[in-house]
Amino acid sequence: MPGGAQGRNTGGAGGGQPPRGRNVAGGDDPGDSSSCLSDIDGSDTLPSDLRDFLGSRKDYWSREKKDKYDRRYVAQNKFIQQCHKVKKSSHRSKKPEKLGVDPFTGDHKDTQRFVHDVEIKLDYFRNSLVKEIDKVSLVIPLLRDTAKEWDNAIHPNINKDVAKRHGIKFDSKHELRTWEGFHKHLEASFGSHSDRNCALREWSQLYMKDGKVDRFINELIRLAAGLGYSGEFVKDRARMGMTNVLNAAWSMKTPHPVAYIDYLDLLRQTGHQLEDASNLRTQVQKEPRSSKCTKSDNRHTSKRKGLRKEKKANGP
Repeated sequence: MPGGAQGRNTGGAGGGQPPRGRNVAGGDDPGDSSSCLSDIDGSDTLPSDLRDFLGSRKDYWSREKKDKYDRRYVAQNKFIQQCHKVKKSSHRSKKPEKLGVDPFTGDHKDTQRFVHDVEIKLDYFRNSLVKEIDKVSLVIPLLRDTAKEWDNAIHPNINKDVAKRHGIKFDSKHELRTWEGFHKHLEASFGSHSDRNCALREWSQLYMKDGKVDRFINELIRLAAGLGYSGEFVKDRARMGMTNVLNAAWSMKTPHPVAYIDYLDLLRQTGHQLEDASNLRTQVQKEPRSSKCTKSDNRHTSKRKGLRKEKKANGP
């Protein structure tokens, strides 16, 4: 193009493609970052490419101008990275200071309760508890008595400072620093083997009594959770343990739900219907029958009373 027709995008000399975004060569100084800062700070979204604000770096620029551009590019890139970090941290929920679970003293009968409550809380705070060690750190303060002594023995594998005091080589990837590994060792130490044998014995001897459908199903769910049973195995135990009357009524309820929890809920409702019908029949049978007393009946009754009085007066 003729010299007089050159646009501002070319910088007044030479050719080349116009820069992306802002016209740097024709107006703004690449060393001046105030305008770019205000544009970025006032926008709702951060730029994917700084050249949309700074323009393209030209090979024909002087050394001083290129240095200004480079300094401005580094400064703006650092600013954008900080904005990304603030935006990301603002969406992350705060870590809880405690789980709000009842302490565990080491009683093997309370192990399942403790683990179950902890897992519910950890699942609730899953967005804020990203690291596994954060989960373990919240569980350790809940240990008391025998469970606390157990933790003191394994703590060198969890805490680096404790391992250093004991002269033990610390492994940052030890399974006790994860909730899964901590949970496994906890159950191995305090989950009694005899408890499982007792639960298996109760499972095999579980039968329903008349009018006790709630107790039967509640025990079935409790034992199934403790033994890790589910699905068809629980359904079979329910069919084997129900009464003959409930079994006959249950066979009429078709089709049966596929999920075993829904299966037990419908079975409970059927049992309640049978109990209501049985209570109604019992109440009807206990109601006294109404009797009509006539005048002749009253006359004969009074006559018999008079004869008995006369016999008493006359003697045998």
